[in-house]
Amino acid sequence: MDIETDYTYRPGEFRRGKLSTRSARFRALPCAAVLIGLSFVPVKGFPPVVFQVAGASALLLFLTVELSLRAQLARAQKAMGDARTLRLTDEMLTVSTPGRSATLRWDVLTGVKRTGGFWHFHETPASSVPVPERAFSERQAQELQAFLAARHLLRH
Repeated sequence: MDIETDYTYRPGEFRRGKLSTRSARFRALPCAAVLIGLSFVPVKGFPPVVFQVAGASALLLFLTVELSLRAQLARAQKAMGDARTLRLTDEMLTVSTPGRSATLRWDVLTGVKRTGGFWHFHETPASSVPVPERAFSERQAQELQAFLAARHLLRH
């Protein structure tokens, strides 16, 4: 496989792409809600302060994840108008902008998911590189999908 395509994020598109995956923020929120809810339920043998501390800790975790995500998006938004070149080969994917280049080997990725109008190349379950579907021609998208399925990287 050797696919090369150019694209530029439209205003707000990178943010929408990042938020279209179920990132860490959505995993932390239910945990925080349950622990905070439990802080109001009396449990025999456990002082309520244990659950209140756990609930506050979970809420702090959620807020930390949320603020971290917002800071990451704000930093990244500065360079979103730059044209990007994406090159996919049998060994790796490379994203290049003027003055920068990032390369990921396929064996480093945890999976690739196609959702919300984006291809999400996951480095970790909570972190992905979103590439708009419109960046690929129909033939390129089919070739990429077949390649990912053969490598067991395609997630649904």
